[in-house]
Amino acid sequence: AGDQEFVENAAFWQAQHARFSGKLPFTSANLTFAKEPRFPLVPVVKVVREGIRITVLGLIEPDAFEFIENRDLQVEPPLAVLRSQGQALFEGSDLQILLFHGSWEMARQLVAENPYLDLVIMGHQQRREAVQVGQTLLVENGYAAEFLGSVKLTEKGGEWQAQHQLIPITKNLPVYPFAREIVDHYYQQLNGEPGH
Repeated sequence: AGDQEFVENAAFWQAQHARFSGKLPFTSANLTFAKEPRFPLVPVVKVVREGIRITVLGLIEPDAFEFIENRDLQVEPPLAVLRSQGQALFEGSDLQILLFHGSWEMARQLVAENPYLDLVIMGHQQRREAVQVGQTLLVENGYAAEFLGSVKLTEKGGEWQAQHQLIPITKNLPVYPFAREIVDHYYQQLNGEPGH
């Protein structure tokens, strides 16, 4: 989620959480709701895939809210979070992924201070770019949902090597049922169809 999603209040997020509970995690280690209802965010999501322990941490930059005021939110600086909790949040992980909604400048600073990060998936500035910073790949897939990003990770000698590919969103892409369900639900709401 990015800054524009927070134009709505915490009650909006509570409803989304109820709708997607168990299907779509909402993660942020530095965002809290200041008022009731307090939306439950988890700092990290940990999964195991093919024996690889993966930790995904969500952070948002306070400056991302430059044009959107939401008094329901408190945002701790991402550098402060990683300085105080970073290694503990990623403890026991084989692959460290940061989902970061903020500027490239801040992302580079986060990686410089936390070189254990393997991959940073960016949002906010909407660049179509992939940059290697030390051993960490930073990627952002552009704007207006023109592309999906695919990252192939390969472990060699205890380090991850990443290859990034942009996939144009065209009619040739196969339908992903979970995403289709979400889109259909919102179109039904927009069209005022009963029972939704």
